[in-house]
Amino acid sequence: MDLATKTLIVLLLIVIVLGLSGDISLRIFFTNIVLLIAPIGLYFWKVITEQNNTITEIQRLRVISERLVNNVISNTITDDQILVGTRQLQTAIYSHRKTARPTPDWLHKSTRFEKESESSARIDSYINQP
Repeated sequence: MDLATKTLIVLLLIVIVLGLSGDISLRIFFTNIVLLIAPIGLYFWKVITEQNNTITEIQRLRVISERLVNNVISNTITDDQILVGTRQLQTAIYSHRKTARPTPDWLHKSTRFEKESESSARIDSYINQP
């Protein structure tokens, strides 16, 4: 379980404990607390699940990309195989971007320099290989 899921569960448990410890009936607890919080919890559960799927897909695409680059560097594939591999990778990236939830601007801005440095270092390592 990731941190976001654990946080969601803890928050729901706190609400349930506070609701049950108060002097309210079970009917009032469910109608005023549980039924009002359920849609919020379900929405965040959906967002968390989608983000986890996005992370898994990005890792899969990264592995495919690195394998393709390493094969090109080591000259173990032909030009036709390079074209086919890059086309398949580009199609997979497009498909992922079309269906994935967009990254919030604040998150992109906070991690942009780190990701650019990582990409630059990776390209430099590919260029400097013998």
